[in-house]
Amino acid sequence: MNLIGSCTNQPAREITFDSFTEKIEDLELRSRHDLQRFMSLPAMHLVGDYLVFYDVHLQNEELIDVYSKDSFEYLGSLVTRGGSETEITSPGFLTVALDNHSIWVTDNGKSQMVRYDLSLVNRDSVIHWSEVISYPPDTPILMGFAPTNNGQFIGQTFADTDSLLMQFDSDSKRYVASGYPSDDALVVGDAFSQFANVFCYLPNGNIALAYRHYDALQILNTEGLKLRTVIGPDKLKITGPRDKKAAYRHTKATENYLYAEYVGDEVINPETNSMNQARSLFIFDLDGNPVAEIDLGLTIANFAVDPETESLWIYTNDTENEPLLRYKWNENNL
Repeated sequence: MNLIGSCTNQPAREITFDSFTEKIEDLELRSRHDLQRFMSLPAMHLVGDYLVFYDVHLQNEELIDVYSKDSFEYLGSLVTRGGSETEITSPGFLTVALDNHSIWVTDNGKSQMVRYDLSLVNRDSVIHWSEVISYPPDTPILMGFAPTNNGQFIGQTFADTDSLLMQFDSDSKRYVASGYPSDDALVVGDAFSQFANVFCYLPNGNIALAYRHYDALQILNTEGLKLRTVIGPDKLKITGPRDKKAAYRHTKATENYLYAEYVGDEVINPETNSMNQARSLFIFDLDGNPVAEIDLGLTIANFAVDPETESLWIYTNDTENEPLLRYKWNENNL
């Protein structure tokens, strides 16, 4: 691992690494599960006592199913798509609220964020929203967002500027943080590839951006200051618009670690003509230092980590039956 820093008593601003010192290839499988309804590649979130599955491909009338994280009992569904006051016209991204029992969902059609209280969910009816916040005027579509401790939100946008993050509330917005340096050898002047990344708000108040088309991870504060850039293990480069690799996919954070799905291959599998899925989970500490790699020999469409119950949930495309796997996973062993 190479460290590049300007001062010996300060953390290195850039890390490059070739491999993880620890690779985990065997975990105890606790259980397998089917979802109540079929969802193709659902987004998956741990929210307090609940596991939430989001039908991002809009295949069902209700878009979100809620389960108990302990028993995996189906508790009910929420969020219907439509044009009425209580429906979402154009569903966008989902994030966990600060109370840890609610979720926020963006409605790109109404330029709003809608909060749902999961403690109200039931099987008999679809619950309505608990709170609605409108974006400031002329706000670009949010590509990821999170509430912050100061009462505002911070999100990733794909705006006309070179800014990557936006602080906002219902009255105002302010852009912070430029994209990956355009003169870096990893970047070829492709704006979408430069800005295409996965947004994750960390428990320490910082932000992790994991890039989709080159294996770069950045840690920033909410003012956009880049605290650390982590490159590796494959040093993926984009040599042209048709030569893109697939790097990071979904990211999740616990109190001590950042987990990131990693592909490290072509975007499209030439044999199946479908997108390559992640096969590894990379684990970093909250400063971006590489810790370990989990490779269980299966595809990872999405995942969730629950240190409280020592559980690692993985949704895989390797099987049509019981695609949700629950492994025993204790972070204290890292």
